[in-house]
Amino acid sequence: MNKPLHQDQLSFVTPYIKKSATKSFHTQASKNQLSDSQSIDTLFRDHWLDVCRLLHKSYGSGPPEPEDVAQEAFSQFAQMKNITEVKNPKAYIIKIAINITLKSIGKLCKVREFIIEQVDLEDVQLNEICPETILQGEQRVTAMQKAIDKLSSKQRDVLMYVRIKGQTYAQISAQTGWSIADICRQLNEAMAILESIDQQVQGTSVSAEDSVNEPDFSLPDNNTNEWKL
Repeated sequence: MNKPLHQDQLSFVTPYIKKSATKSFHTQASKNQLSDSQSIDTLFRDHWLDVCRLLHKSYGSGPPEPEDVAQEAFSQFAQMKNITEVKNPKAYIIKIAINITLKSIGKLCKVREFIIEQVDLEDVQLNEICPETILQGEQRVTAMQKAIDKLSSKQRDVLMYVRIKGQTYAQISAQTGWSIADICRQLNEAMAILESIDQQVQGTSVSAEDSVNEPDFSLPDNNTNEWKL
């Protein structure tokens, strides 16, 4: 649980991190050409590995993955206007990549805080922490992450907008065109699913623990008055 946050796999956040990474880079590159025959394709070939290596060295293997961030950085650069005026394209692309990475890590931090809040790990007193408590906490966090993956796309979007980005229903409605009533309903359904999964995990843990710790007071098969110890 103490490993760096950026190493945790929170898969439901991935669509928000990659956004346009799946677009064809070469299609975007054809829209803007650098002067002196230095095209975006040339920049891509010359500096792609350097950008990936710098990101990997500075921020690790992800998420967000260095390759995806580099792809997005080159894509954003290709869509800029007046790119011929950029004196140092490589440095500018690296700056874009770093900004994308920091923004993505910030989102992951908020997601992690949200999950921990849902499993009430902050209520655990220090004197109650033991291997069993830590294991149960890890199991609940893992279950919550899997539960989020099972939400519908719309439910995940609403959850992201409200609980992670902190947007109001009105802001989400203006941005997406969804009605406020629908947004409220989707959020309530998502939270109900997450709470149900969390309760199941807690119930499973309690049942397993009780079966080990509780003595068996059932009567023996011969129906005598002796208690089974």
